[in-house]
Amino acid sequence: MEDRSEDYAFLCVIDIAGTEKLLGPPEVLAHSLLNQVKALGITGCVAVCSNFHSAVFLAKGLASASSIKIVPPGKESSALTSLPLTVLDLTPEQAETFSLWGISTLQMLAALPEKELIARMGQEGRRLRQLACGELPHLFQPVEAAFALEEHVELDSPVELLDSLLFVASVMLDQLILRAKARILALASTTITLSLEGGQTYTRVVRPALPTNDKQLWIKLLHLDLEAHPPCAAILSLALMAEPGSTSKVQLGLFLSPASRTDATRHYSCQHTRDRR
Repeated sequence: MEDRSEDYAFLCVIDIAGTEKLLGPPEVLAHSLLNQVKALGITGCVAVCSNFHSAVFLAKGLASASSIKIVPPGKESSALTSLPLTVLDLTPEQAETFSLWGISTLQMLAALPEKELIARMGQEGRRLRQLACGELPHLFQPVEAAFALEEHVELDSPVELLDSLLFVASVMLDQLILRAKARILALASTTITLSLEGGQTYTRVVRPALPTNDKQLWIKLLHLDLEAHPPCAAILSLALMAEPGSTSKVQLGLFLSPASRTDATRHYSCQHTRDRR
Protein backbone atom coordinates (compact mmCIF):
# COMPACT_ATOMS: atom_id res chain seq x y z
CA MET A 1 0.00 0.00 0.00
CA GLU A 2 1.21 3.51 -0.82
CA ASP A 3 -0.19 6.68 0.73
CA ARG A 4 -0.99 9.45 -1.76
CA SER A 5 -3.04 11.71 0.52
CA GLU A 6 -3.18 15.43 -0.14
CA ASP A 7 -4.77 18.44 1.56
CA TYR A 8 -7.63 17.09 3.68
CA ALA A 9 -8.39 13.97 1.62
CA PHE A 10 -7.04 10.51 2.45
CA LEU A 11 -5.98 8.65 -0.67
CA CYS A 12 -4.08 5.38 -0.84
CA VAL A 13 -3.28 2.84 -3.55
CA ILE A 14 -3.30 -0.90 -2.84
CA ASP A 15 -1.63 -3.53 -5.00
CA ILE A 16 -4.24 -6.30 -5.42
CA ALA A 17 -2.44 -8.25 -8.14
CA GLY A 18 -2.64 -11.99 -7.46
CA THR A 19 -5.23 -11.75 -4.68
CA GLU A 20 -8.30 -12.94 -6.61
CA LYS A 21 -8.31 -16.46 -5.14
CA LEU A 22 -8.07 -15.03 -1.63
CA LEU A 23 -10.20 -11.86 -1.84
CA GLY A 24 -12.30 -12.39 -4.96
CA PRO A 25 -12.40 -10.50 -8.28
CA PRO A 26 -11.80 -6.72 -8.36
CA GLU A 27 -15.53 -5.93 -8.30
CA VAL A 28 -16.05 -7.93 -5.09
CA LEU A 29 -12.95 -6.52 -3.43
CA ALA A 30 -13.91 -2.94 -4.36
CA HIS A 31 -17.35 -3.31 -2.76
CA SER A 32 -15.79 -4.93 0.31
CA LEU A 33 -13.32 -2.06 0.75
CA LEU A 34 -16.04 0.54 0.32
CA ASN A 35 -18.31 -1.19 2.84
CA GLN A 36 -15.52 -1.31 5.42
CA VAL A 37 -14.85 2.39 4.92
CA LYS A 38 -18.57 3.13 5.36
CA ALA A 39 -18.57 1.12 8.59
CA LEU A 40 -16.11 3.66 10.01
CA GLY A 41 -18.49 6.52 9.15
CA ILE A 42 -16.36 7.76 6.24
CA THR A 43 -17.57 8.42 2.70
CA GLY A 44 -15.26 7.47 -0.13
CA CYS A 45 -14.91 5.97 -3.59
CA VAL A 46 -12.85 3.17 -5.14
CA ALA A 47 -11.18 2.97 -8.55
CA VAL A 48 -9.61 -0.26 -9.82
CA CYS A 49 -7.11 -0.02 -12.67
CA SER A 50 -3.98 -1.83 -13.85
CA ASN A 51 -2.02 1.45 -13.92
CA PHE A 52 -1.06 3.10 -10.63
CA HIS A 53 -1.41 6.72 -11.73
CA SER A 54 -4.64 6.08 -13.63
CA ALA A 55 -6.22 4.62 -10.51
CA VAL A 56 -5.23 7.75 -8.56
CA PHE A 57 -6.65 10.09 -11.21
CA LEU A 58 -9.91 8.15 -11.50
CA ALA A 59 -10.39 8.11 -7.72
CA LYS A 60 -9.82 11.87 -7.57
CA GLY A 61 -12.10 12.46 -10.54
CA LEU A 62 -15.10 10.40 -9.39
CA ALA A 63 -17.99 12.83 -9.04
CA SER A 64 -20.01 11.13 -6.32
CA ALA A 65 -19.06 9.49 -3.06
CA SER A 66 -19.61 5.78 -2.52
CA SER A 67 -19.01 5.11 -6.23
CA ILE A 68 -16.85 2.42 -7.82
CA LYS A 69 -14.99 2.54 -11.13
CA ILE A 70 -13.55 -0.65 -12.66
CA VAL A 71 -11.29 -0.23 -15.71
CA PRO A 72 -10.37 -3.36 -17.72
CA PRO A 73 -6.65 -3.75 -18.55
CA GLY A 74 -5.69 -1.85 -21.69
CA LYS A 75 -8.62 0.60 -21.41
CA GLU A 76 -6.86 3.16 -19.22
CA SER A 77 -6.57 5.84 -21.92
CA SER A 78 -10.27 5.81 -22.77
CA ALA A 79 -11.23 5.87 -19.09
CA LEU A 80 -9.17 9.03 -18.52
CA THR A 81 -10.44 11.05 -21.49
CA SER A 82 -12.97 13.23 -19.65
CA LEU A 83 -10.81 14.05 -16.63
CA PRO A 84 -9.52 17.65 -16.30
CA LEU A 85 -5.83 18.51 -16.29
CA THR A 86 -6.07 19.48 -12.62
CA VAL A 87 -5.71 15.82 -11.60
CA LEU A 88 -2.09 15.96 -12.82
CA ASP A 89 -0.97 18.45 -10.13
CA LEU A 90 0.67 20.70 -12.71
CA THR A 91 3.09 23.46 -11.81
CA PRO A 92 1.82 27.03 -12.40
CA GLU A 93 4.07 27.30 -15.45
CA GLN A 94 2.77 24.06 -16.95
CA ALA A 95 -0.85 24.99 -16.26
CA GLU A 96 -0.33 28.37 -17.95
CA THR A 97 1.30 26.75 -21.00
CA PHE A 98 -1.54 24.27 -21.49
CA SER A 99 -4.09 27.01 -20.97
CA LEU A 100 -2.51 29.08 -23.74
CA TRP A 101 -2.61 25.99 -25.99
CA GLY A 102 -6.30 25.42 -25.19
CA ILE A 103 -5.60 22.05 -23.53
CA SER A 104 -8.05 21.36 -20.68
CA THR A 105 -8.58 17.56 -20.50
CA LEU A 106 -6.37 14.48 -20.43
CA GLN A 107 -7.82 13.41 -23.78
CA MET A 108 -6.56 16.63 -25.41
CA LEU A 109 -3.14 16.22 -23.80
CA ALA A 110 -2.86 12.59 -24.92
CA ALA A 111 -3.65 13.63 -28.50
CA LEU A 112 -0.61 15.95 -28.71
CA PRO A 113 2.34 14.69 -30.82
CA GLU A 114 5.00 13.33 -28.46
CA LYS A 115 8.07 14.67 -30.33
CA GLU A 116 6.70 18.20 -30.61
CA LEU A 117 5.66 18.14 -26.95
CA ILE A 118 9.17 17.07 -25.88
CA ALA A 119 10.68 19.80 -28.06
CA ARG A 120 8.66 22.46 -26.22
CA MET A 121 8.52 21.08 -22.64
CA GLY A 122 11.37 18.58 -22.43
CA GLN A 123 11.08 15.14 -20.83
CA GLU A 124 8.55 16.50 -18.35
CA GLY A 125 6.16 16.95 -21.28
CA ARG A 126 6.66 13.31 -22.24
CA ARG A 127 5.94 12.24 -18.67
CA LEU A 128 2.72 14.27 -18.55
CA ARG A 129 1.57 12.76 -21.85
CA GLN A 130 2.28 9.25 -20.54
CA LEU A 131 0.19 10.07 -17.47
CA ALA A 132 -2.67 11.25 -19.66
CA CYS A 133 -2.48 8.04 -21.71
CA GLY A 134 -2.34 5.81 -18.63
CA GLU A 135 1.07 4.44 -19.67
CA LEU A 136 3.53 5.77 -17.07
CA PRO A 137 4.89 2.85 -14.99
CA HIS A 138 5.28 3.10 -11.22
CA LEU A 139 7.04 1.10 -8.51
CA PHE A 140 5.29 1.05 -5.15
CA GLN A 141 7.03 2.93 -2.36
CA PRO A 142 5.52 1.52 0.85
CA VAL A 143 6.03 3.51 4.03
CA GLU A 144 4.99 1.80 7.25
CA ALA A 145 3.72 4.26 9.81
CA ALA A 146 5.01 4.06 13.38
CA PHE A 147 2.87 1.74 15.50
CA ALA A 148 1.08 3.75 18.17
CA LEU A 149 -2.04 2.97 20.17
CA GLU A 150 -3.21 6.53 20.72
CA GLU A 151 -6.47 8.38 20.06
CA HIS A 152 -7.42 11.99 20.84
CA VAL A 153 -10.80 13.74 20.60
CA GLU A 154 -11.74 17.39 21.14
CA LEU A 155 -15.31 17.64 22.42
CA ASP A 156 -17.77 20.10 20.86
CA SER A 157 -18.94 21.23 24.31
CA PRO A 158 -17.83 20.53 27.91
CA VAL A 159 -19.00 17.15 29.20
CA GLU A 160 -19.86 16.39 32.81
CA LEU A 161 -21.87 13.16 32.50
CA LEU A 162 -19.86 9.96 32.75
CA ASP A 163 -22.11 8.14 30.27
CA SER A 164 -21.45 10.76 27.59
CA LEU A 165 -17.72 10.47 28.18
CA LEU A 166 -17.79 6.67 27.92
CA PHE A 167 -19.75 6.87 24.66
CA VAL A 168 -16.86 8.82 23.10
CA ALA A 169 -14.30 6.51 24.72
CA SER A 170 -16.10 3.51 23.21
CA VAL A 171 -15.51 4.80 19.66
CA MET A 172 -11.86 5.45 20.47
CA LEU A 173 -11.45 1.95 21.90
CA ASP A 174 -12.78 0.49 18.65
CA GLN A 175 -9.85 2.03 16.80
CA LEU A 176 -7.26 0.97 19.39
CA ILE A 177 -8.51 -2.62 19.42
CA LEU A 178 -8.65 -2.76 15.62
CA ARG A 179 -5.05 -1.53 15.43
CA ALA A 180 -3.87 -4.01 18.08
CA LYS A 181 -5.62 -6.97 16.41
CA ALA A 182 -3.88 -6.15 13.13
CA ARG A 183 -0.58 -6.88 14.92
CA ILE A 184 -1.96 -9.95 16.74
CA LEU A 185 -1.74 -8.02 20.01
CA ALA A 186 -4.13 -7.07 22.79
CA LEU A 187 -4.47 -4.03 25.04
CA ALA A 188 -2.51 -4.56 28.27
CA SER A 189 -3.30 -1.19 29.87
CA THR A 190 -5.15 1.98 28.99
CA THR A 191 -4.32 5.50 30.07
CA ILE A 192 -7.12 8.06 29.79
CA THR A 193 -6.11 11.71 29.95
CA LEU A 194 -8.83 14.34 30.38
CA SER A 195 -8.39 18.05 29.69
CA LEU A 196 -10.64 19.93 32.12
CA GLU A 197 -12.06 23.41 32.30
CA GLY A 198 -9.62 25.72 33.99
CA GLY A 199 -6.58 24.23 32.23
CA GLN A 200 -6.23 21.17 34.47
CA THR A 201 -5.30 17.68 33.25
CA TYR A 202 -6.64 14.52 34.85
CA THR A 203 -5.08 11.10 34.16
CA ARG A 204 -6.14 7.59 35.14
CA VAL A 205 -4.55 4.23 34.26
CA VAL A 206 -6.58 1.03 33.96
CA ARG A 207 -4.82 -2.33 33.85
CA PRO A 208 -6.69 -5.67 33.85
CA ALA A 209 -5.17 -8.95 35.00
CA LEU A 210 -4.47 -10.07 31.42
CA PRO A 211 -4.23 -8.26 28.08
CA THR A 212 -7.59 -8.31 26.31
CA ASN A 213 -9.44 -6.91 23.30
CA ASP A 214 -12.86 -7.18 24.93
CA LYS A 215 -14.25 -3.67 24.45
CA GLN A 216 -17.13 -4.14 26.88
CA LEU A 217 -14.67 -5.17 29.59
CA TRP A 218 -12.58 -2.05 28.98
CA ILE A 219 -15.68 0.17 29.10
CA LYS A 220 -16.71 -1.44 32.39
CA LEU A 221 -13.24 -0.99 33.90
CA LEU A 222 -13.08 2.66 32.81
CA HIS A 223 -16.59 3.24 34.17
CA LEU A 224 -15.73 1.76 37.58
CA ASP A 225 -12.44 3.66 37.81
CA LEU A 226 -13.87 7.06 36.83
CA GLU A 227 -16.93 6.50 39.01
CA ALA A 228 -14.65 5.91 41.99
CA HIS A 229 -12.29 8.75 41.03
CA PRO A 230 -14.35 11.37 39.15
CA PRO A 231 -12.69 14.46 37.61
CA CYS A 232 -13.21 17.73 39.44
CA ALA A 233 -14.41 19.80 36.44
CA ALA A 234 -16.13 19.52 33.07
CA ILE A 235 -14.19 17.71 30.35
CA LEU A 236 -13.05 19.52 27.20
CA SER A 237 -11.09 16.74 25.48
CA LEU A 238 -9.85 13.25 26.14
CA ALA A 239 -6.99 11.09 24.96
CA LEU A 240 -6.62 7.33 25.16
CA MET A 241 -3.21 5.66 25.07
CA ALA A 242 -2.83 1.88 25.34
CA GLU A 243 0.13 -0.37 25.97
CA PRO A 244 0.17 -3.51 23.79
CA GLY A 245 0.41 -6.98 25.26
CA SER A 246 0.71 -10.49 23.88
CA THR A 247 -2.41 -12.57 23.30
CA SER A 248 -0.50 -15.87 23.60
CA LYS A 249 -0.80 -17.79 26.85
CA VAL A 250 0.75 -21.16 25.95
CA GLN A 251 3.68 -21.99 23.70
CA LEU A 252 2.33 -24.65 21.29
CA GLY A 253 4.15 -26.85 18.82
CA LEU A 254 4.50 -25.61 15.27
CA PHE A 255 2.06 -28.19 13.84
CA LEU A 256 -0.12 -28.65 16.94
CA SER A 257 -3.49 -26.93 17.26
CA PRO A 258 -4.68 -25.64 20.66
CA ALA A 259 -7.43 -28.31 20.78
CA SER A 260 -5.06 -31.20 20.07
CA ARG A 261 -2.58 -29.80 22.60
CA THR A 262 -5.31 -29.82 25.27
CA ASP A 263 -6.31 -33.41 24.39
CA ALA A 264 -2.70 -34.55 24.51
CA THR A 265 -2.20 -32.95 27.93
CA ARG A 266 -5.38 -34.57 29.26
CA HIS A 267 -4.29 -37.98 27.91
CA TYR A 268 -0.89 -37.62 29.55
CA SER A 269 -2.47 -36.73 32.90
CA CYS A 270 -4.77 -39.79 32.79
CA GLN A 271 -1.89 -42.08 31.84
CA HIS A 272 0.28 -40.64 34.61
CA THR A 273 -2.50 -41.25 37.15
CA ARG A 274 -2.92 -44.90 36.07
CA ASP A 275 0.82 -45.49 36.31
CA ARG A 276 0.87 -44.18 39.86
CA ARG A 277 -1.98 -46.52 40.84
